[in-house]
Amino acid sequence: MKLKRTLIILLVIVFAVGMMAVFDTVRAKTFEIEVVSVSPEKPVADVRQQVEIKLRVTHGGKNVEGHSLYAVSKGGGSFKGNRSETDEEGIATFIYIPYTETMLMPAKPVTISVIDESNSVFLEINSKLDFVIELQSKKE
Repeated sequence: MKLKRTLIILLVIVFAVGMMAVFDTVRAKTFEIEVVSVSPEKPVADVRQQVEIKLRVTHGGKNVEGHSLYAVSKGGGSFKGNRSETDEEGIATFIYIPYTETMLMPAKPVTISVIDESNSVFLEINSKLDFVIELQSKKE
């Protein structure tokens, strides 16, 4: 009898967590992150270069204020700050600092991954965006 009760409680917990995951997964798909601008448009692979990236978060086509975005570069470079909060227009701004090209690491495209850390209610299931910045050689 005790085993049966424990099993029922465990199944209820698993069901509840599953429903929370479904809810947050569906909710994450209703938020959209888009690139508004990358300035300069053709950044150079040089650590002295600063690239301003503006992103917009919308929900149902309306700008979302106060969402925390987290960004990371895959393939080189870093950010002045990995987190930025959206303003009243849904805009979050990041400063990306490219790596300096060398013979061993020439200029190449860098993928930027951004997640919206503010759209989950129960579990950490976030909306995401991956986009590419084409780094140019200093020699060009």
